Amino acid sequence: MNPITKLVEKYRRMPKLAKYRYTAYYEKLPVSDGIILIECFNGDGITGNPYWLLKAICEDSRLAKYKIYVAANPKFLHSVCQILKKHGLDRATAVAKYDRLYLRLLASAKYLITDVSLPIFFIKKPGQILLDTWHGTPLKGLGRSIRDNPHTIGNVQRIFLMSDYLLYPNRFTFDRMREDYMIAPFFKGKYVLSGYPRNDVLFDKSVPASVRNMLGLGGKRIAVFMPTYRDCADDDEKEFHSQKLAQALEALDKHADGDLVIMAKLHHLAAGSIDFSGFSRVIPFPDELETYEILAAANLLITDYSSVMFDFAGTCRKIILYAYDSENYQNTRSMYFPIEELPFPIVTDGASLVREVNSTQYKPYGDVMKKFTAYDCPDAAKKLIDLVFFGKAAQGMEIIDGAEYHNDRPNVLIYAGNLMKNGITTALMGILENTDTSRFNYLLTFYQKLVGGNIGNVNRIGRDVGYLPMPEGKPITYYEAVCQYLYFHFNLNVWFTRRAVERLSQRDLLRCFCGIEFHAVIHYTGYEKFIIHLLGAAHAKKIIYVHNDMLQESKNRSRTSVHRHSIMTAYNSYDKIAVVRESMVSEIKQYIPTAPESRICPAHNLNNIDYILRRAEEEILFDPDTYCNMPLERVKQILADRNTVKFIDIARYYSEKGLDRLVEAFRQLSREKDNACLIIIGGHGDVFDDICSLVRETGLDNIIVIRSLSNPYPILKASTVFILPSIYEGLPMVIMEALILGKPVVSTDIPGPGEFLRGNGCGLLVPSSTEGVLDGMKAYYDGRLGSLKPFDAKGFNDRAREEFYSLIQS
Repeated sequence: MNPITKLVEKYRRMPKLAKYRYTAYYEKLPVSDGIILIECFNGDGITGNPYWLLKAICEDSRLAKYKIYVAANPKFLHSVCQILKKHGLDRATAVAKYDRLYLRLLASAKYLITDVSLPIFFIKKPGQILLDTWHGTPLKGLGRSIRDNPHTIGNVQRIFLMSDYLLYPNRFTFDRMREDYMIAPFFKGKYVLSGYPRNDVLFDKSVPASVRNMLGLGGKRIAVFMPTYRDCADDDEKEFHSQKLAQALEALDKHADGDLVIMAKLHHLAAGSIDFSGFSRVIPFPDELETYEILAAANLLITDYSSVMFDFAGTCRKIILYAYDSENYQNTRSMYFPIEELPFPIVTDGASLVREVNSTQYKPYGDVMKKFTAYDCPDAAKKLIDLVFFGKAAQGMEIIDGAEYHNDRPNVLIYAGNLMKNGITTALMGILENTDTSRFNYLLTFYQKLVGGNIGNVNRIGRDVGYLPMPEGKPITYYEAVCQYLYFHFNLNVWFTRRAVERLSQRDLLRCFCGIEFHAVIHYTGYEKFIIHLLGAAHAKKIIYVHNDMLQESKNRSRTSVHRHSIMTAYNSYDKIAVVRESMVSEIKQYIPTAPESRICPAHNLNNIDYILRRAEEEILFDPDTYCNMPLERVKQILADRNTVKFIDIARYYSEKGLDRLVEAFRQLSREKDNACLIIIGGHGDVFDDICSLVRETGLDNIIVIRSLSNPYPILKASTVFILPSIYEGLPMVIMEALILGKPVVSTDIPGPGEFLRGNGCGLLVPSSTEGVLDGMKAYYDGRLGSLKPFDAKGFNDRAREEFYSLIQS
């Protein structure tokens, strides 16, 4: 193949482009009854449950009429073809992932089998039958329990929810997967508790001898070495793990007993770090045998956190855990239970590993591991074929209808934005943590790729609330892509662009939420144009929140997500427009005159009072991504100084927040007062660099600038006065948070803060100008802040809670 042809092939198979062709096939092709498509580990080979199911399908005369295809990523296509040929699986055809044939099969095959997931643009059509076998009993945390990566699970969740059958080898896996992928209230298929097809071979007593003879290892003891792949953060970490693997293999090669052969099965991304040519008794797994055939012949298994230990436990042979990094692994990735609870010896270095390998003694563990192996049987693959293809449940299988884990609560979907460290996220958390979550099945959603820097807020979501991240890659046709671009970027608001956006939104809603029936959908952030149309396609009560002055927001060029035609669509067609303060009604009417006033409802934000008070007592700490213009210890010294008057503002670094005039007002104050300090804490924003430059230009060393801080409450508590210099606002949560912590509040007299503080008598209002902000600072010295009323946070929450319930239920 010449270079140009290679380039064309590579371009043609790119996942980002494949979605266009897939969408055309999805819309046009009928389901073909005689086709089976199998995809293993996203196309990275053919092994495990999919391999053994494929083998059983090929050997089953009842399925002789079916055409069988195995999907493989292009770089693995040749090896998959070789495996099929060597193993006598000639009935199956390997197909390159993302090429035309693969996309046609994905859109039309009657039966789809996977052990992980399918492409992010896939949507299961009526008539298709999807089986997800998954790939092991988990020790490592999965789903929302992946502490260091809880937001990357959306595509796996989608495939689970679309599946007709979800296979689990034991109750433990069934419970963990159902709960941690948050599918229980929504899954409509069948849970299947039965043995794993890949474990069938472990029961075949003829396999050990045939494997040894094939490999020329008659009379030898076999140790299988199968460590878990580490998804390393950098090259240093990767090098550390490579060295640990190499040290273990070198120790075994040199010091293991003479009759032992070590067969190493490394992840394909890690295999290149080990040079097997220097070993005499350590060999890689041969291509002509499948992994579990070798396991069937093994005398012992060496692993760490891999699910293979639970499969191999059914043999009752020795298992050794080489867990040199268990403390770090458990602290970062998380585990369902401490590794020390497993009945296997744990070693952390090469020498102790060799001692355990050379010892044939170990404590029996059959009874301890029985809960993980109770469904294992020698004909699990056949049982699964009988169920999926012929609707027959065999003895020993437990079939559970997904509806058994549903409840009678209405389903409420909430778009949560990017979960940034800002007031909107704080307000959303206030709702979720201060309302009765037993009244609804709450499901949060957000774009998976956009929340990577806000994992802390993902982990903060309570276990009584589910979430389903939306992966990028919505299925779309070329025509729809053009129409979408014309609509959003050139504001071409005509019938054919609107129809195209509506059609692709309906399709993407099905892709992302798999036909879940929602009682209500809430666009909580209120801005994102794509989300307006996505939620607008739902057959549910539609609610959009307004947190700010939309007329002013639309004039701000940095707000690329504010699209007037889309917002007009929402305000005119959604059932409720939820405003965080009453005066927004007139602002909305000014922005969208046609917005029906009867649909505009107050929905004040709730404060998580206990959370605020508790977090305020914690130590002042910076996050890994926190920026500050002075060291943390210096910040602590300033905050601890009782003689220093500490003015504070917490806001995003946007121009409407008035931070430039805050800095200028403080500069002028500093000419008169030498015991004052200014603290600015913010998240994202396009004027951050400008504010930092202004601070440097003042030449003052008593202005603290902080960006990205997950817990600002200890600093807020240690401050003297909260001051809000904004030009326009909705109703900032931080005003109420300051009041809850007993801080006097000064704010510019603008809609929102002015309305709230004037109505409650708990803050000082000043003109919206640099001079007004300066006057507010001087008010502290003049004693004008001492007569302010306390804030009834509990009473405010009680009213806001009822407003939220009314919003959803009415």
